[in-house]
Amino acid sequence: MCFRDYSTVQIVQHCLQQGKEGEYWDFKQEWHKRIQDLLKDIICFANTVHDKKCYIIFGIADNLKIVGMTEPRKKQADIIDALSNLHFAGDVSPKISVETVMISGVELDVLIIDNVERTPVYLNRDYGNMKRGCIYARVQDRNTSNNGNADMEIIENLWRKRMGLIKPPYEYIIDRLKIEKSGRTMMVISTMFISQNIESTVTKMMNKILWLRNFMHILKLTRAYPTLALI
Repeated sequence: MCFRDYSTVQIVQHCLQQGKEGEYWDFKQEWHKRIQDLLKDIICFANTVHDKKCYIIFGIADNLKIVGMTEPRKKQADIIDALSNLHFAGDVSPKISVETVMISGVELDVLIIDNVERTPVYLNRDYGNMKRGCIYARVQDRNTSNNGNADMEIIENLWRKRMGLIKPPYEYIIDRLKIEKSGRTMMVISTMFISQNIESTVTKMMNKILWLRNFMHILKLTRAYPTLALI
């Protein structure tokens, strides 16, 4: 389901209607007591193969009842500051925001983790229970354990996501033909461009995809993903 045109309230309501936690959302009654645990959850949600934003919804009991929060809540600025103090490999760090919504007369906090294209996100220095070089990910409704590492298949798919190999070739090409200008995404495609340049452009893109697929095959053979820093 695409949430692009949905409000945060509608997204929360949709997640509650599922009757369980999922790959891109989680329910908690209170904010994490330890900032280390919160940051680990954020990193896990950043390391997902899909291209959706992820949500941690606070104020929901284990039985999925809307109960609100009674303990101290985290501020967006404090979370961003804590993330900035971590040492991420390749300087690729999650981007987050916090919104407060009202549902059934109860305030809920929603921590939004933006989709990360340059996965996997991992640390090059130990922090809390997280070890440098280890990749923590979100699979279905579970996070990688503190003492573990994501499965090799998950790690491989996270690298494939970074290289644009998760999406079909056509979507990959279209994404690469986009530019950011004046805060809006504008497609660099016109009738003239298509008629004169699309064949050579597609050829170049397909050659790049083929090269990346071969490169991924080499990485799979060497099983060097956790320590490889691809810029």
